[in-house]
Amino acid sequence: MKRKKLTGFLEKAAKEYEESFAADMLGYWYSRHCLGESVDRKLILEEAKEECGLVRDVELEPFTVVLETEGGDLRIRYRSTGAAIGYTYMKG
Repeated sequence: MKRKKLTGFLEKAAKEYEESFAADMLGYWYSRHCLGESVDRKLILEEAKEECGLVRDVELEPFTVVLETEGGDLRIRYRSTGAAIGYTYMKG
């Protein structure tokens, strides 16, 4: 779903994540991953957790960030749209 369809605690979690440095950092790693570079999942997960306490997991295929919220997980899947990076949001 699109960001504007999120409400309540999911919207709050997405906003907190997007305003943290973790979103920029993971965007960088997503770009490297798309270029075929091998990325260390454990390392980027640790760094992301330091920047945003909501980050619970990072998956590489497809590149997804899992945020832990009060009402369950929010999954943010990264996708390429030309030169820009977009997000798709999924509950659970």
